[in-house]
Amino acid sequence: MTKGQPLVLQKLVVARKPSSKVNSTLWRKRAQQLEKTRQLVSGKTESDILLLKASELKRIQPKAKRKLSLLLGLTRRELSPQETLAMKETMNITYH
Repeated sequence: MTKGQPLVLQKLVVARKPSSKVNSTLWRKRAQQLEKTRQLVSGKTESDILLLKASELKRIQPKAKRKLSLLLGLTRRELSPQETLAMKETMNITYH
């Protein structure tokens, strides 16, 4: 039941090749298709789409998150005690 909401049908294309083996043009088209689907599911506003993306990222397993961050070139850096103290001073945080 749709509870009074209009029923929306959408063509779902099944990939014949994995994303790791396609050229950049096809990869871009796939990303655009996913973005269109997100707009239909979440709503038209940018904040609704960002909320949906955030919930998708929260559901990624920790091991996959590490792989994703490496693919994106994101690194995690441990702060030295001196850097931590300087950051606390700058942000006016108490020294507990």
